[in-house]
Amino acid sequence: LSATYRMSSQFNQSHFRADGDNRQLWRMNPRRLDVEAWRDGLFEVTGELDRTFGGPPVNDILASPRRTLYAAVSRNGDRLPSDTFLRLFDFPSARATVADRPVSTVPQQYLFLLNSPFMAARAKAFAERLATESKDDAARIDRAYRLLYSRPPSDEEQELGLTFLGGDDLDKKSRWSRYAQVLLSSHEFMQIR
Repeated sequence: LSATYRMSSQFNQSHFRADGDNRQLWRMNPRRLDVEAWRDGLFEVTGELDRTFGGPPVNDILASPRRTLYAAVSRNGDRLPSDTFLRLFDFPSARATVADRPVSTVPQQYLFLLNSPFMAARAKAFAERLATESKDDAARIDRAYRLLYSRPPSDEEQELGLTFLGGDDLDKKSRWSRYAQVLLSSHEFMQIR
């Protein structure tokens, strides 16, 4: 009969002052998505997700749009390209029984988001999707926020996006790819709120 599970994770200053640790459950604590859900979400918003059921496992999950469920994982955790990626984002060892996954936040995760060819390819695909679905920059920014975060951008977010996209130092496609990569790498996309 509890309504706690339906609570938002929205921040409230007065509640935070009274109960900063959220012991009285005045909001849902945000939590990071598992790597499988996050990766599949990336492919879903870019329009690349392969939803085919069944078939053989994929050794290099970074090179395939198949759902992460089909990633081959070695028991040693260091033999396949998929192992390195999955373990970077707290995938448990295949040799161990793990009741609850640990959640870590390490610099290597952010370096992956900023520098990996995988994320650059997702950003390019996302920018292309937005270009085909919306006619101008403001509409594309709005569409991006609705796809990624299920909400419209705030006035400040819209203004920041338009300012960045209106610069002169890069061509329009490169600018959109970089902007898309920032949006795809955000905490808001990686967390359940």
